Formats: sequence, structure tokens, C-alpha cells
Amino acid sequence: MTVNEEARILAWLKKRVSIAPERAESVSTRIRVGLWIALVVFFVILFGSASSGASTVTIVGFVSFAVGVTSGVLLTYANGLRQWNAIVPHVNGESVERRISDLKPNTSLERTREG
Repeated sequence: MTVNEEARILAWLKKRVSIAPERAESVSTRIRVGLWIALVVFFVILFGSASSGASTVTIVGFVSFAVGVTSGVLLTYANGLRQWNAIVPHVNGESVERRISDLKPNTSLERTREG
């Protein structure tokens, strides 16, 4: 991992630690409810188009695959948000801050005069 990647990931972690557990649980619940409503609407459309021609069935098949992949990703994200509440207490914010400051390049005049 490069220095820039590590700094980016630690900045993301610092930002995520400040999110309240209630907010993460709320977002997780919204994702699940929204996904459930979208799947109900999708299946109503799917069964409504079942009597159509072969091209419609092919399109519906591809859309079904896309909906399956998208719902899997969203459910994984929602589960991650719920589990994040158990992980946050074990993250030391001070050490993350210290490591971010260590990763910043030293471009001061003192450093350039030393070389």
C-alpha cells in the first residue's frame, strides 16, 4: 500500500468514526426497506410482462440479474453498517490522527535545508 492510499483510507476511517451509531442503523434500515419496496415493484412488472414476446423476456432476464447483483451489494453494505457499531469503540481516533500527521509530507524549509 502506498503512502497516499494509506492516508486516504485513514481519512475515510476518521470520518466514519464520527458517525453516530443511530445514524448508521437508520441508513441500514432505509436501505432494507427501500430494497424491499423496489423488489415488490420489480416483481409486479415482471409478472405483468410475462405474457409478452421473447425480447421482453430476455430484457426482463437481464434486468433480473442486475437487480439481484444490486440488491446483494446493498444488503452487504447494510449489514456492514449494522456491524460498524460494534467496531467503532475499538478504533483509537488519536492514533489514527497521529498516523495521518506522520504520513503528510514535510515540505518545510527546515527539511529542505537539512539535505
